[in-house]
Amino acid sequence: MQDCPGCQRFLWSRLVWCSGCLEGLVRIPNLSSDAITLFAYEEPLKSVLILFKSTGSFVFESALIEALGSCEEEWRDAVNWCELIVCAPQSLSSWLKLKSNPAKSIGIYLAEKFTKEIFAEPCTRKFGKQSSRIRVNQHKTLLARLARPGKRRVLIVDDVLTSGGTLLKLAAKYPDAEIKVLCLFRSRAMDL
Repeated sequence: MQDCPGCQRFLWSRLVWCSGCLEGLVRIPNLSSDAITLFAYEEPLKSVLILFKSTGSFVFESALIEALGSCEEEWRDAVNWCELIVCAPQSLSSWLKLKSNPAKSIGIYLAEKFTKEIFAEPCTRKFGKQSSRIRVNQHKTLLARLARPGKRRVLIVDDVLTSGGTLLKLAAKYPDAEIKVLCLFRSRAMDL
């Protein structure tokens, strides 16, 4: 029993979100059939993600998983299609500060629910800031890379799709694979 992360009201049920807040989360259209993004990087989910990263609290992790589960019809086919789930790494600074990795939590949830093989990438150095033009070019490169057929089917899971740089680096590690992407959030930078 806890407060709903959206409206802060106390819930008597086992659910993390109240039904009104869960239905009111800002949904966004996908970039392509191979890049599935579910929510805009806006409140209250943005706060839940930040709180989970900083505290590792089971309540905030449950709120993210419940939001993911609320739109299962959008990503179920991609998870059933894949042979391997690859979780995006967290930055080295987050790892050193013992912060949680939402991509890994989402990947573990999907792997257990659908009995899939999972691989969590080790932590990496943080990517530098990028201009809007670089982001647009990375976005185009990413979508062109996803369209290629491959020998193995890989689903890359990340929490936030900001510039596409992480996904491009992960896709480069699987040159012979057909790749799809599942992200919980998409920042406005990818809408350019």
